[in-house]
Amino acid sequence: MEFLNTIINYVFSLAIVITPILAYFKIPTGNTRERILSINLYSLPIILILLIMVCYWPSYYQGYQLENLGYDQFGMSEAERLANVAPEFHDRATMIYNSNFGIGWPLRVIMGFMLILPYPTMVMLLISAIQKKLPTKTVD
Repeated sequence: MEFLNTIINYVFSLAIVITPILAYFKIPTGNTRERILSINLYSLPIILILLIMVCYWPSYYQGYQLENLGYDQFGMSEAERLANVAPEFHDRATMIYNSNFGIGWPLRVIMGFMLILPYPTMVMLLISAIQKKLPTKTVD
């Protein structure tokens, strides 16, 4: 299960990185202002959806793990919460439960989106600069 969790995180993260690159090549050519606006309008909503998935997945997966261990998250005491958990998994269940505290996934989405906001524009400018530096092939 841990391997599946890692694979899902990497796939979503890779999709976030690739989205502006794909959007750049799907957008028809135009002046720079139109392309910057277009790439942001195409890629930022997709990136936001992927970012929500990336941030929500660990929270969902931890709840899934606790449910499979038999942990009662709504118990009033530690003994109540661990009543259905096998004794060899008490430490693991308690560790997973305690890792749920802290910054929640909605705040992670907001902070991540603020950090990733200039990314599509930077990708577009970088690809444009690389394409201008490459020699163009002429057919004789």
